[in-house]
Amino acid sequence: MRIDYQTKNYKPKDTLKDVIEKKVQKLDKYFDDDVTVKVAMRESNDREKMELTIFLGGTVLRSEVSGKRESARFIVPGSVLQDVARLCSKGDETVMIDLGERHVSFSMGDTVVFSRL
Repeated sequence: MRIDYQTKNYKPKDTLKDVIEKKVQKLDKYFDDDVTVKVAMRESNDREKMELTIFLGGTVLRSEVSGKRESARFIVPGSVLQDVARLCSKGDETVMIDLGERHVSFSMGDTVVFSRL
């Protein structure tokens, strides 16, 4: 799994990159080795935004969080990611990820997968 970082008006600390790499490496078992992960980070005014995009051939998994520094963190259970990856292998769809206070949802066309965090 290859991780590409893109930043705009933001210089991430090495500790943040280490955390991102550890979290992304946990996904290795669900995807092939040739998967590319793009992490885009930017800061504007007093808000930060981070986008994580996983390219799986014709399918794109994308997650976006924004907020004040260090205020948006979440962990998705591995079994849920495995289910989403299995559903994505059927077609070339974009997956929209919506994060709530206690849940996350993955929307692919007419299919929505919910999970508690």
